[in-house]
Amino acid sequence: MPVGTSDIPSILRVRIFENIDHTAAKITSSSLAKLYGAEEFKGLFGEDAVRKAYLVEATYPFHPTYIETLVDIIDKHEALQKTRDAIRITRKVVRKLVKDGSLSELIMPFHIDIEDREIRSIMISHDMYRQYDLVVEEDIIERSKGYPVPELAKTIAKTIFIKTFVYAGSLRHHQLYPDKHDVLLSLFEPGMARTLNLQPKDYLDALEWASRNLVYLLSEGGRYWFTQFASPIRRVEMTARTIDDYTALKKAEEYAWKLLTKPYEEVVSSTRKHSSGKVEGAPFNTSASRILLEPRPVDHDSGDCILVVCLTPLRESDVEKLIYETPSGGTRRYANTVYLVYPRDSDSVLLNAWLC
Repeated sequence: MPVGTSDIPSILRVRIFENIDHTAAKITSSSLAKLYGAEEFKGLFGEDAVRKAYLVEATYPFHPTYIETLVDIIDKHEALQKTRDAIRITRKVVRKLVKDGSLSELIMPFHIDIEDREIRSIMISHDMYRQYDLVVEEDIIERSKGYPVPELAKTIAKTIFIKTFVYAGSLRHHQLYPDKHDVLLSLFEPGMARTLNLQPKDYLDALEWASRNLVYLLSEGGRYWFTQFASPIRRVEMTARTIDDYTALKKAEEYAWKLLTKPYEEVVSSTRKHSSGKVEGAPFNTSASRILLEPRPVDHDSGDCILVVCLTPLRESDVEKLIYETPSGGTRRYANTVYLVYPRDSDSVLLNAWLC
């Protein structure tokens, strides 16, 4: 018979703990309900948060999201045996918390610690999940160190990972992946918040950082999950963020000059050819054309058409100066001879520089 969410707390509490502090359970439940329901935090924890806070009295010392996550794992994992493994996993979780001298008031999903070798072996040794070992090492353990509060970034990554890995990164399960409310509700633990001196909004800032900086963490439609394979574009985006803008712009300039000096017939589209297959004449004088890293007047005022490529976004005033003004500040006589090309935003230039 399938294991239900309502059965798991009582099974775990009886099998693992000698007794439960019901007074602490009531106090913790009430405290969380007050926090989740505070006007300033409603947008963080979601509409269902207060209801889950009151469930703590029945699930204590487990947070309801721990129970939900554990049930999800044992129901869907190809190699786990329902109730038996729910108890086995939770015993390992509790032993580790005791061994580490944890100050946590509640047992949360991230306490199913994928960084722990024993727990990791249980979770991802099956063929379907084996590629996640690299994800744990590269993203959760290493890249999370780049955040100003590394422990918070790592805990966020662990939370999302343990709530999503069982679906193996499949887009078919997109609606089952956690949104920001689910993540923050599964993440905020009072003891950890006090130890690290964190406010609820600090968790949201760290979540936004993680979604931008962890290579295997995907975010789409407001939901978060870990994939086993990073796309080439995602890797390029991450690499580009480690390169300073000037270096990237110089690379873009180098590539732009290669295009500009390439024979015209090699880059012109087929729509610009005569029916005979011959290329029409080049519309501008390539030898007099310019590629600029930033806007500045171009020394050109003849009847020849030239191409001016600026690798940074331009304001309307910059466009007017480039087209109409000479370096001396005068007005260009042949203003209609300047072809001006520039990017909509700087990010597109920096990214494409590393795609070239």
